[in-house]
Amino acid sequence: MKKATLLLILINLLHSCAPLPSTNLKTEMSQFKKEGMIAATFSLDDKRALSEYTLKYVQIEGSVFKSQFFDQLNEKKTDFVYNNGQVKFGYSGGDFKEGDKDVYLFNIIKPAGKYRIYELDIFHNSGSQLNQYSHKIPLDITFEIVEGQINYLGEININIKEKVTKLLNRIDRDRGKFQEINPNIIF
Repeated sequence: MKKATLLLILINLLHSCAPLPSTNLKTEMSQFKKEGMIAATFSLDDKRALSEYTLKYVQIEGSVFKSQFFDQLNEKKTDFVYNNGQVKFGYSGGDFKEGDKDVYLFNIIKPAGKYRIYELDIFHNSGSQLNQYSHKIPLDITFEIVEGQINYLGEININIKEKVTKLLNRIDRDRGKFQEINPNIIF
């Protein structure tokens, strides 16, 4: 019993130290790759402790887009995704609190084109294999990355229990928060 409790405490300490996406905010966009950036925030109304959240996205139009791969994704023929990406939100609290929810800052730098966030993958780990599970919530949030520009997407707010996703415009709040963490991200 003592070993299990000690192990659980150790896991909590290790995971609470996981870096936030905001610690890895990038600001350099390659002109050669025709890159642009979106800046956004992510929040959960009912966040669970000891869970890792991953937003998954894919390019759906643009210079390196391959429609056959996107068609396969839409038709669920295969799990293969072309030019996919992901943003992980760890076990730690967000960059700031708004009421009871943790809010995380993140950005995506990719070649110009249209993209779609298609899934939230939730991995829960309470320290034992019996209490580990993965859960996926389908999403459909499209955004466009414009070469050489920084655009604001909004706050992606998800209520897991009710399976409701909202894209909220919090531009005034988020401008200030991004400036505090990385003054080079101006939108």
